[in-house]
Amino acid sequence: MSTISIILPVFKQSKQVDEINDIYTRIARNCADVLEVIIVANNNDLETFKAFQKIENDLFKVVLVEEGGWGEGLKFGVEMATGNWVLYTNSARTHYDELKRFLDSSNLNLSSIFKAKRQTRGFVRKLLSKLFELEFRLFSGYQQIDVNGTPKLLTKELFSELKLSDPGVFIDSELVFKAHQKGIEFIDVPFFNYERLEGKSTTNTKMAIAFLLQLPAKIKSWK
Repeated sequence: MSTISIILPVFKQSKQVDEINDIYTRIARNCADVLEVIIVANNNDLETFKAFQKIENDLFKVVLVEEGGWGEGLKFGVEMATGNWVLYTNSARTHYDELKRFLDSSNLNLSSIFKAKRQTRGFVRKLLSKLFELEFRLFSGYQQIDVNGTPKLLTKELFSELKLSDPGVFIDSELVFKAHQKGIEFIDVPFFNYERLEGKSTTNTKMAIAFLLQLPAKIKSWK
C-alpha cells in the first residue's frame, strides 16, 4: 500500500498555524494515502517552531532545524518520514482545493515525479521564472518547465537515491537536475491559486536575481 508523508518547511510563519492546521487536517481526512504531516521550522526559527508545537498530535509532527534553510529542512523532514512517498510544498501558498486536486491527479503506481506547474503569477515573477527555466536548460542540458514549482511528490526511496546536498533554495533545482540524469519522468499538474495565506513573502526580486547569478556554478557542482 502506498502512503504519503507531507513535508512542510516553514520560516517566519507563526501567524499561519490555524490556516495550515485546517488545510492539512482536511487533506488527511479526505485523502486516504496521507499518513502524516511533518512541519520543519528552518533557520532556528524558534517563534514559528513554538507556534506550531501547539497543534502537534497524531497527524502533525513538529521539529526544529537550527542551521540551514529550505533544503536542510526538507531533507530532515524526509529522513523522519514513515510513508513510502513524500510530498513537499510551499506551506505559505498551497491551498486545500489545489492540493487535493494535485493528490487526486497523481498516480502512485508510476515511478515518476509529480510536480505543480504554476499558471497564475505576477508579470515579474513569470518573467524571472522563464529566465530561470532558460538558464537551467542552457547550463544543465535539460528542459523543465517551472523548475522550482511545488508541490513535488516522489517516493522516499528515490529522494534518498538522489543524494541531495543543497541546504537552501537550490535543492529543487538539484532534485530536477539529478532526476533528469537518472531518466526519471516529470508529470506536471497545473496549479492556479498561489496567493499567500497570510503575511509578507520572504522572497523578493533582488533575491531572485541573485538566484539566477548563482545557478551556473551550482549546476557545475552537481555534475
